[in-house]
Amino acid sequence: MIAKNKIESYSSLLLYSGFVILIAVTVLNGNPPLFDEVLFISNISLFEEYGLSKDFLLKMQDQAPGPLYQLIHYPVSLVAGIQAPWFRLVNIVGLLLITATIYLINKQNAGKKAWKMALLIIAVPMIWQVSGMALTEIPAMLMSIISAFCATYALTSGVKPRARAALFVLSGLFLGLAILGRSTFLALFAAYLLLFIYYRDPLILLALGIAAAICLPVFHIWGDLMPPAQQYIGSGGVRVWFGILAFAYMGVVMLIIAPKWFVISKPALWAAGLFFLFFTVLNYLFFQSTYAPLSVFLGKFLGPNLMTVYSYMISGALAALAFYFLLSSAFRLYAQRRDPVFVFFTCAALLMLATCFKISHLFSSRYVAQAIVFILPALPGYEDIHVSKPARLVLGMAIGFISLNTYAKII
Repeated sequence: MIAKNKIESYSSLLLYSGFVILIAVTVLNGNPPLFDEVLFISNISLFEEYGLSKDFLLKMQDQAPGPLYQLIHYPVSLVAGIQAPWFRLVNIVGLLLITATIYLINKQNAGKKAWKMALLIIAVPMIWQVSGMALTEIPAMLMSIISAFCATYALTSGVKPRARAALFVLSGLFLGLAILGRSTFLALFAAYLLLFIYYRDPLILLALGIAAAICLPVFHIWGDLMPPAQQYIGSGGVRVWFGILAFAYMGVVMLIIAPKWFVISKPALWAAGLFFLFFTVLNYLFFQSTYAPLSVFLGKFLGPNLMTVYSYMISGALAALAFYFLLSSAFRLYAQRRDPVFVFFTCAALLMLATCFKISHLFSSRYVAQAIVFILPALPGYEDIHVSKPARLVLGMAIGFISLNTYAKII
């Protein structure tokens, strides 16, 4: 049996190696803007012409997220132009800052393990794509986690009243910027209100007021939560299956980085099994939401009928995993209900995942990435030192590398 200290050493080495590989892939990616990068970068020229004005906000094209992307990338473009790899390295720097911020949050309750827990972010598969390409998620994720750090540090560190007030002002400022990055971060208002219920500190409401003052004028100009040219994508109502997929994907992430989060008991396992049967039957009769990974490959060996069964079984398994993750999260929340910081971060993650119920035009694992920054500060106490940990971390990073390499084509 491998000693626990060796498992931790191997795991840390793997995680550091993951960061090095991600940076190397991004630096070597000499491709011009591709995939969604093209859409977001095209609005930098519009920003250069109009600045952060009403004309700019109304003329944004092919971009549902707000103007935070342009606010960050425009200064970089003045120095380095929109050239590879410089415009992509913005998100690499953002990821490093996110990791450092999670470390600062964890430092208060994880001690020496705080840095190792923060490094787990690189083992999350979807982090590779949002970090290695010039997409919109990382800037908003960075602003949101800095906001959360400022608020929780102000509430728990015993700082002087003036410093406390300044931290809440910063928290509101960064939260507002996060919402300007992606309007889904509006869901965090509910998490901050939970903090207010625990602490009854009016400065929390001040932070929310500042955040609202930053984002509401933009939404007023748009008449919606996104620019006029993109408002059609929000007209699809609620998509239950997309929400289920979001929680299922987070369940997969937790199996990789923190399987101890899941409650292992006969009642919980029976409940997940029964939910699998219930959802599979209900899905076949009514929802007909199917999911068939490796369908091209498996289709060579399985006939159409078996492929149909396979797609419904996979959908049921994902729904059961989503249920199991939510059940375990509820159990963890109840067990630590007297820890407001834990409740805040866990609920923030769940709220961000829940926004996928309303993103009706498509589902993307990138939406799940936005919740990762909030679940990681909740994991101290659920760290895993099992012998399988290095293999799981390699699996997570390998999936992330393959996903990013689909576009970067380094290999």
